[in-house]
Formats: sequence, structure tokens, C-alpha cells
Amino acid sequence: YKRAVLWVLVDVLALAMAYYLGFLFRFGLTDEWAYYFALYARSAPAAVAALLLGVLVRGLYRSDWQTFSFHEVKAIGSGVTLGTVVTAVILVAGFEATAGLWPVLAVCWGASVLMLSGSRGVIRAMADALRRPSEAGIRVFIYGAGTGGDLACRELRSNASLDRRPVAFLDDDPGKQGSMLNGLPVVGGVSRLVPLAQAW
Repeated sequence: YKRAVLWVLVDVLALAMAYYLGFLFRFGLTDEWAYYFALYARSAPAAVAALLLGVLVRGLYRSDWQTFSFHEVKAIGSGVTLGTVVTAVILVAGFEATAGLWPVLAVCWGASVLMLSGSRGVIRAMADALRRPSEAGIRVFIYGAGTGGDLACRELRSNASLDRRPVAFLDDDPGKQGSMLNGLPVVGGVSRLVPLAQAW
């Protein structure tokens, strides 16, 4: 649970900042800033709790940061949307705030999605960059440069007990040949397997 607790703390800071940016964007250069900053300070704990509860309900904290993908981005988007709706209700019902409400919430929504997704994406990218590819293991081609091939490549790289090292992809789709996937080239179709294996 230590990682989950750490992510919650990071997310609390990110959501508080996103909520603040909403107020700053709408009221930062107006004469009403002092009043709305006070409103931010009073409502921030409830708003951050609502946003945090939204992503919790959508299952964000059941995912591992090491497998961060579009699935987690969808959970963040839907969870922040749910939390934003609850925040709007809190502001209207609990603080009687209506003027300028929607720009604040729109900026808060966008900043929250960007910050929660960005923090996980950056950590994932840093972890991948620091993980040196092993030169050990039997060299293998992966057939299929699609979603399945991508998953197979990740598993082979992360699971040393398989003793396999992917070196390239094979795919019969001419549109994929010559491209890169997970840092590995798509070198041709299955018909070229024998000459490619001899060359590699």
C-alpha cells in the first residue's frame, strides 16, 4: 500500500493545484481576487476530496503505474468528470458560489486530467529509460506488430525468467514494415523469417 499512499499524496497536491488554477484563470486579474481566493481556501478540501473520490471510484488506484496506458487515462478522465460534478454541487449548495463557476470548473477539469496523467506518464517514461535492456537471453522475433506484439515485447523484456530477448518484429502488413514499435524495427513479413533469422 505504500505506493498507493504515495500516489494519493501526489494526486492531492496536483488536484489542489488544478483547482487553484481554475480560480486563478477566472479571477486572478480582477478586483474580486481576494474574495475568491478565500473561497478557494475554504472549498479546496471538499473539492479535492470530491475529485479524489471520483478517480478512486473509477479504479485508478487499482492500477499499477508500471502498466500506465490509455485505460488509466480513461479512468482519470471519467473520475475527474465525476469529481467535477460533485464539486459543482458543493460550491453551489455549500458555498452559494455561482458567478464564474463554469470557467473555474472547466480549467480545473482540464488541469486535473493533465496533471494526473502527466505525472504517471513521466514516472513511467523515467522508469523505462532507466531500465537497461538486457543482452542476455535467446534472441527472438515477435510476429505481429500490433497490440498483442507490443504486450509480448513488454512481457519478454520485464520477465527475465523467460530467457528471451526480442530483437525485431515481423508483420505481413506492408504499412507497418519499416516502422518502429517499442524501440524495435518491423523488419518484414513472415515469408522473410529464414533469411532474417540467418542475418540476425
